[in-house]
Amino acid sequence: MLWLRWWDTEGNLLLTGAQRASKTQQALFDAIPRLLGMGLNAEEVAEAVVKLDQTITV
Repeated sequence: MLWLRWWDTEGNLLLTGAQRASKTQQALFDAIPRLLGMGLNAEEVAEAVVKLDQTITV
């Protein structure tokens, strides 16, 4: 099976759509403890994660 992959002008391999989505999901998951540590309650954390996700996917 052949794959076509792209690199940027600096030689960095560009992520596929699935790889970008996975990386974004992991970043959002990793943000939860930091937000809780900042004193936000669970509802505020949920709202923040939704806003972050909307910002990233736009």
